[in-house]
Amino acid sequence: MSSHIREQTDTLEKLRLDYVHGAIAGLIGGITMAMVTMMLTGMMGMGIWAMPKMIGGLALGPQAVMTGGVAVIVAGLMIHMMLSVMFGLVYAMIVNVVTRELWLTGLTLGIALWLVNFYAVGAVWPAAAMMQKEPLALAALSHLVFGTVTALVASRFVRRAHAAA
Repeated sequence: MSSHIREQTDTLEKLRLDYVHGAIAGLIGGITMAMVTMMLTGMMGMGIWAMPKMIGGLALGPQAVMTGGVAVIVAGLMIHMMLSVMFGLVYAMIVNVVTRELWLTGLTLGIALWLVNFYAVGAVWPAAAMMQKEPLALAALSHLVFGTVTALVASRFVRRAHAAA
């Protein structure tokens, strides 16, 4: 085995993303995703609060999306951030146990979350059906942003850990 291949194999075997770092990466990915989505929905005429209202409506019911007060927006943002942390932990677990790869795992997780949220959850949960009205490109792009930013932040944590070792 050449030394270059051995180095790559050693690096993959040593790759470990701390779960706290995975949670932080997911949170930063979720914040970035929310900011991008809110800017785009604002530019599309849907209003900057469309995304948090839709998410808040999952917990508070579809009628909450229409009334959409501060409580609905805050609930939506809180739910989104909690899910982002949870999916950051899932990302770290997948990287550590299955793939040992940061970037492709992040992109794949983003796409998988979009598909599950918009097609599986939306099909069985009446309150989630309204999410299927979001433009397809916007939904896919926002979830790719989550996966990409989560991977970027995670790669910084891994790089620092390797430099310190």
